[in-house]
Amino acid sequence: MDLEFLKKLQEVGLDLKKSFVSKDDRMPVIRQCAVLGISRSNFYHRPVISQKKLDLINEIDELCTEDSTRGQRRMRFALYNKYGIKVGRKLVRSIMRKLGINAVFPKKHLSIPDKQHLNQHRSGMPIHIERLHGYF
Repeated sequence: MDLEFLKKLQEVGLDLKKSFVSKDDRMPVIRQCAVLGISRSNFYHRPVISQKKLDLINEIDELCTEDSTRGQRRMRFALYNKYGIKVGRKLVRSIMRKLGINAVFPKKHLSIPDKQHLNQHRSGMPIHIERLHGYF
């Protein structure tokens, strides 16, 4: 049963693994981390997001709600034009991925005509093709 529990823990995310470790337990933290498969420094690490990056995230979110057709490149230019912020395309891309923002654009093969419509002239009259010109 313990082996099954450990196999299930391998599939669990890092945050959930961190929540299993307790400083008040009889087992030392280093041993608990080793059993869970995380490093001790990872257990103690608390990520810090700067206020500058939080402002950038909010501005990207605001620009996306304003115009959802912007991808990472157009979003970067909009940040510069509207707020005067110079950022790299890869930073904009990573923030958009974390927020779950994707540009809305037409997908492939939306304007392929139906096969029945290929043999009609502009006037709507069907045309009969007897011979193809060229090398065919």
